[in-house]
Amino acid sequence: MIKKLILYILIAVGLSSQLSAKSPTWTTLKYLGEYKSKDFNLKETLLYLEVRQYEAREDGTLRDKPYRVPFSFYRKKLSSFDNKTINKFKKVKPNLKLDSDISINYFESSGKGCYYKYGAFMIDMAGKIWRMNTVEDIINHLGEIDTPAELQVVLKLHNKNQGDSYRKVPKGYEVINTRRDLICNKDGLMSYKTFKLLIDKKGKIIKETYIKTVHTKNPCVMCVPPLDCTD
Repeated sequence: MIKKLILYILIAVGLSSQLSAKSPTWTTLKYLGEYKSKDFNLKETLLYLEVRQYEAREDGTLRDKPYRVPFSFYRKKLSSFDNKTINKFKKVKPNLKLDSDISINYFESSGKGCYYKYGAFMIDMAGKIWRMNTVEDIINHLGEIDTPAELQVVLKLHNKNQGDSYRKVPKGYEVINTRRDLICNKDGLMSYKTFKLLIDKKGKIIKETYIKTVHTKNPCVMCVPPLDCTD
């Protein structure tokens, strides 16, 4: 009887270990801005890359206003380049062809006159400046997605805001992602939806599964800063 009990315990422990091995623990993701350059494992050809946000009119033309840089990643800071390269880099205009699919703010303004265009710009090892206008272009310079910082960049570029936590799985990563619902609820209040995403090591979202919705008591805001989108 005692031998059977010991056998059952050993089997239970073995099964528990197997389940733990198959289900790695979830790790909390930091905000993208909290990661440092050392948290990225970038391709050697890349020295500096930044994503820019431009204010635009309803017809898509850019307003004569300074762009802002929502995020960048690099092996060499922009300020470390010589002044000639910096000035030339800052003056480069975005590629606004119709195939552009960069839209990093999951809740863009829907207020009158508040529109945005995005572009990405890179300096390579040879000092050459490149313009990019697609998510695929940018992700390609990350190489294989193998750090939490790179995972947050992928989420941002896919317009998913940022992830809450992640864990490694055979096909890449599972990520818990909570973001504001774009549609106000019937009472005019904000809601947040949580999803589980499957992202492969090439930065592609393979699957997105809805988990839950949390309703708040906060009123919906239909426009986000900058609110002053006039010439």
